[in-house]
Amino acid sequence: MWDRDILHKQYDVASSRSGRKSYLMFEKDNSDTLLLCFSGKTATVRFDFYKTFTQHSICDNIDVMFLGDLKGHFYLGGILGFSSNFEETLSKIKQLCIDKKYKKILFVGISMGGYGVIMHALHLAEIQEIPNIHCLIFNPYTIIPDHWIRDIKTSVNPDLVFYMLQRGISKEQVYKMTVGLDERYIDLSTIVDEYNLKQIDKVKIHVVYGKIKREADMVNKILKFNNLTRQTFDIKDHNIAGELSKLNMLHPILERFILAS
Repeated sequence: MWDRDILHKQYDVASSRSGRKSYLMFEKDNSDTLLLCFSGKTATVRFDFYKTFTQHSICDNIDVMFLGDLKGHFYLGGILGFSSNFEETLSKIKQLCIDKKYKKILFVGISMGGYGVIMHALHLAEIQEIPNIHCLIFNPYTIIPDHWIRDIKTSVNPDLVFYMLQRGISKEQVYKMTVGLDERYIDLSTIVDEYNLKQIDKVKIHVVYGKIKREADMVNKILKFNNLTRQTFDIKDHNIAGELSKLNMLHPILERFILAS
């Protein structure tokens, strides 16, 4: 069974080491719904949407788990204190869903968190025990930019890379083993194509994004997804959730998503 004491203990350790939070879960009595919130790369003090999902009534009867990738590896390298790689993150979420017998699984993410949402949601959908999954993402990254790939790769000790190369292990394998960088998933159109080919129909994605080329290009990467709906706003800032909040438009979007899912 899912051990909430271990979860919070691990969370406290992760927070004290870095001064930043990597994950936290709020459980409600007899909840049949789990909301997983994946934060963006710049969420440094609190998780994205933390205030909305902890202080408003829309989540009164919903278990909420906040997740953040403090390393900025697009959730491929795991979550500090929680998991060491993407597969372990997926396994722990899967076990939680099975143990708690959730009837609804919701995902919310922004920017890099949107990437994390798509990766985890489409893989979880392949698990028979997991029910339908609904996702809300804001200005998501659907391809890891080249400069972030370089940053991820340079975080690996060059002496280790050299040592591995001498033993016949390719750089791609080294990056996958050490920082979770899987070349197959740099562009999420790959995983969308794989999901569609498997003829799974459990995931629905609603994407909110700004009317500028950079954001539209990212969304175009997942346009082939079968259950995709879109909503655009004339907002040029990448932090579209923050701008919508200033306009008092964010909370209604989040509330409609939760109530309609």
